[in-house]
Amino acid sequence: MSIRGEDIMRSLLVLILLLALSACGLARIKEQKEQFARLNDQLVGKTYDDLLKTRGVPIREASLSTGGKVVVYEKSETTMSGGGSLTVPSSAYVANPYGGGTWVHGTQQRALPVRSHTWSCALTFIISPASVVESWKAEGNACY
Repeated sequence: MSIRGEDIMRSLLVLILLLALSACGLARIKEQKEQFARLNDQLVGKTYDDLLKTRGVPIREASLSTGGKVVVYEKSETTMSGGGSLTVPSSAYVANPYGGGTWVHGTQQRALPVRSHTWSCALTFIISPASVVESWKAEGNACY
């Protein structure tokens, strides 16, 4: 079996296409992260009331000894996948008692494992004693 130039070119074209699609996806994620950061950066220097108008009521709030506060917004979602089955071709050799045998072809059901993935984000804002947003930070795998 020999590899033809056409096959190599086709494979290279597919590889280039996959790399281009991957780069587009990465660029989109980078853009989403930058937009998320810009939105939260715009809240720094604004009042706590402005934060409430933009983000809504926080899920947690704690007072600081300085008179300021820490407010936290959280979101979490768990997705499930799998759990079904897949029909796959199956072959078995069946020997007969007189020697020899035959191949039997059919299908077989294979179970797909259930997988879960949790997407979460904790967005924390520090509020000054004068009720001004001082800073923010985000932790999690779904913050943009």
